[in-house]
Amino acid sequence: MKLKGFRTTLPLIGLASIVVARVVDSLDFQVYFAAAESLLSGRTDIYAADFAIDSRLDYHNPPFFLLMLAPFALLSRNWAETIWIFFILASLFFGFKVARRLLQDAEGDVGNASILIPAVAALFCAKYIIISIKTGNVHTIVVFLLLLGFFCISRNKVGKGTGVTALGAAIKIFPLLTIPYLAVKRQFRTISVLLCFLAVLIIAPAIVFGPQTNFELHQAWFRHMFFDTGFHDRTGPLGHSIASVAERFLTKMDYSEFGDSGYQAVNFVELPKQTVRTFANTINGFLILFTFGLIWTASRVRRASAQSGTLDRLPDPGLDRLAFHEFGLVVALMLLVGPRTNMLYFTALFIPLIPFLSSVRELRSRLLSFAFAAVAFITCVLPLVPGSSRQRFFQALGTDLYAALIVWASLAGIIIYRSFSTSDKLKVNNVLP
Repeated sequence: MKLKGFRTTLPLIGLASIVVARVVDSLDFQVYFAAAESLLSGRTDIYAADFAIDSRLDYHNPPFFLLMLAPFALLSRNWAETIWIFFILASLFFGFKVARRLLQDAEGDVGNASILIPAVAALFCAKYIIISIKTGNVHTIVVFLLLLGFFCISRNKVGKGTGVTALGAAIKIFPLLTIPYLAVKRQFRTISVLLCFLAVLIIAPAIVFGPQTNFELHQAWFRHMFFDTGFHDRTGPLGHSIASVAERFLTKMDYSEFGDSGYQAVNFVELPKQTVRTFANTINGFLILFTFGLIWTASRVRRASAQSGTLDRLPDPGLDRLAFHEFGLVVALMLLVGPRTNMLYFTALFIPLIPFLSSVRELRSRLLSFAFAAVAFITCVLPLVPGSSRQRFFQALGTDLYAALIVWASLAGIIIYRSFSTSDKLKVNNVLP
């Protein structure tokens, strides 16, 4: 964006931030702000139940993120919240622009579609974006960093891309899904640089806490996130991953533990929870193996076609046009198999929706058109159905999971079709190194 564009856009985002900050109750930011205040007061037990607000509203991000939050505690909460909302809105705006550039890189000159496709993707994600803004959660910012990191890496700007991705992973762990994707794509140098950046950000809090305390804090964070999860699994918002939805369908749930007894039971059997977990883990394992196996196989086929001269080449090797589809497939996979995929996390659905919608436009397949209609119905029509009881019922059914599943399955089919097709119109613009 040109400097003139910045001069126009940033003040508008600032004005919108002031308005939004006055009308929303940024509960997650209140947690961040309280944690930052505790840090400045001299406390270092950052994963204690009362470090932020209480045991339900506790701090559970990595230590580095808390250091990033510390300057906000020097301001009044109103000003701090306004600036925080500014960062969220700016992430949305620039994420839209990065998505446009990625689409143009993958598909070439698509005219007005470069604006229309990201706009439709944002519309499909509107419910999740609104929740993110209302809560003030950092998730939208991290999704932007993940998208920006992939954009830079796809253009062979390894330093910028890995640095941005590592920053996102130092805030929330899910950008690390980039590592197995890059491994399958044989981008080992990129992985090495990414891990170096990440190591620096992990070690950095030792400047404040000291090496020993920093090590203990990361141990506590790891336990807090991956082992001591029972409390948050029961009292947090309803999950929309395969494991969470399977548990609601196959076991008897006590919804009063979630702070809202208005959810309707949707289970049709009552199986032991351990049996359901094993079943869900089996499905998750299959999806993970299938996703990365598909990316590996399809990449080999396209690489062989490129080397034989079947596909067009560019002077500078990089990720090919289907790399965005593959990366979107991995992001959709994250939403399906993530252990704590609540509705807020579906902001990330914006990323796979871009290549999905692009293929709907280009291929004009009846099956893809049906998938498009189904995703539109789930994300745009169901949220408009009046009545809180109906909305709770949709949440219990896990309807958002089905939108992610449809997008994942569609992208998998598109990758298979385009990678194994010999049609001239499906030639890629670039080749893998």
